[in-house]
Amino acid sequence: MAPAVEELLKSAALDKVEYYQISARALDKTTPSRAEPSGSTPDAPSENEATPEGEERQDWHLMIRVKPHELGLRARLKVENDDTRIIVDAAALYKVGAEEVPPKEVVVEFIKVEALPTLIPFIREAAFDSARRLGVTPPNIPHRTPKEIVDAIQKDAKNVLDPRSKEVDK
Repeated sequence: MAPAVEELLKSAALDKVEYYQISARALDKTTPSRAEPSGSTPDAPSENEATPEGEERQDWHLMIRVKPHELGLRARLKVENDDTRIIVDAAALYKVGAEEVPPKEVVVEFIKVEALPTLIPFIREAAFDSARRLGVTPPNIPHRTPKEIVDAIQKDAKNVLDPRSKEVDK
């Protein structure tokens, strides 16, 4: 591991975990699916239709916030299967000793090694509790390791994890 990553790991202290959304919806299989709402993608299920029978689909979205003395990872997981749609949106917020914003590579490694592994149990617990309350089988979280999740998201959206992008502080 690079010295800059080790330094960030040593100086980072988890300040809090916050939830922004926890929702679960039992899907009614007897109602025919409605037309796709405007803005939805043709290959993605609309809000009113289930995923193909027997499949579980997981969509992860990661957002970071990096400022001097602060680092945050917000993760949103949407899980859909034949019975349920569950959304959990939570953030792990850290206080760090760094005066300057660390380079992108250091932040991404910190997310893979520390922030996402810290946040996944909170997301898993909220998803499992939501499934339990609906009386459905809980989702299998994650199918991939934190490194695989981050790598897949970086591949799909090159600057989504760039701490200097304009989207970070929005």
